[in-house]
Amino acid sequence: MMEQFLYLSTLFDLYGALLTEKQQECLRLHLFEDFS
Repeated sequence: MMEQFLYLSTLFDLYGALLTEKQQECLRLHLFEDFS
């Protein structure tokens, strides 16, 4: 689980600028605000 989080957060750091604002917000909420 932690490896996947690190992988996805690294991808977001590298390629997040290529996403639209809405896509960035959705991914940010999914990665960093998921309390489940």
